Amino acid sequence: MKGIRIELEQTIASYCKPGSLQLKETYPLAPYSTIIGMIHNGCGFKEYVDMDVSVQGSFSSLCNDLFKRYEYSPNIKYEEPKPDKRRRHQGFFVNDGIKYGVVIGIGYVELLTDVTLLIHVVPKDQDMIDTLYHGIYYPKEFLSLGRSEDLVRINKVEVVDIFEETLKRKTVLKNNAYIPLKYNVVNNIGTVYRLNKKYTITPKKTRYWEEQVEALYAPKDMELTIGTKVYKDSKGDLVFLA
Repeated sequence: MKGIRIELEQTIASYCKPGSLQLKETYPLAPYSTIIGMIHNGCGFKEYVDMDVSVQGSFSSLCNDLFKRYEYSPNIKYEEPKPDKRRRHQGFFVNDGIKYGVVIGIGYVELLTDVTLLIHVVPKDQDMIDTLYHGIYYPKEFLSLGRSEDLVRINKVEVVDIFEETLKRKTVLKNNAYIPLKYNVVNNIGTVYRLNKKYTITPKKTRYWEEQVEALYAPKDMELTIGTKVYKDSKGDLVFLA
C-alpha cells in the first residue's frame, strides 16, 4: 500500500489532553485526531475522510505559559456591576435575548519546544493519495498542529510504499513513538494513552468520538524483539499505523 510521509517541525506546540483544566497538560506527541484534523484542514475536506496514521518524534523541553481563560455556565445569568462591590462577571454572552455571565481570568498551559515529527498517513481509499499529497504540499490554509497558533513547518512530503515485515533481528527505535497495543510489543515500557481518532458530527453539531486507540508511548532507543510484526516504509523507517 502507499502512504504519505511527512517530516515537520514546530517551535512550540501544545497537544492538550481532554479533561485537563487548571493546567492544560499536553501529550508528548500529537494524537491521531489532531493530525487527522490538520490533514482535513489542509485538503479542505468538509466531511470525515477515513485514514490510518503513524506518529513518531521528539521535543527538546517542556515549559508552562499563561493564557486568557473564560469560564461560563448557561445556568448563571449575568450580574450587572454594582458600585463599591467586586464584580462577579467581567463579560457576558447573549442567548435568546438573555445575558449569561463570563468570568475572565488566567490559566496555565504546558508547551513542548523544538518539536520534530515523522508522520505517515494512509487513506483507507488508496485513490485519495494524490489528494492528500497536494492538500499537504499546497494547503488551503496555514497548517497548524495542536492550537491554531501552533504553526508547522513542513520540511518534506513524499509518497512512499508501506509494507508489513516481521523483524528478524533486534531493532531500536530512532524516535519516540505511539505504538498501538495491537502490535503486541513485548518490551512495553512506557505510558499507555487512550487517544481519540475517529469522530462523527451529532445533529447538535458536536463531535462524538466513535473510535479511540490504546497506544504505548514508546521512548527512543526502546528495543523491539525478534518476531515483532511491524510496518516499514520504502525509506526503511518503522511505521506504526493506527
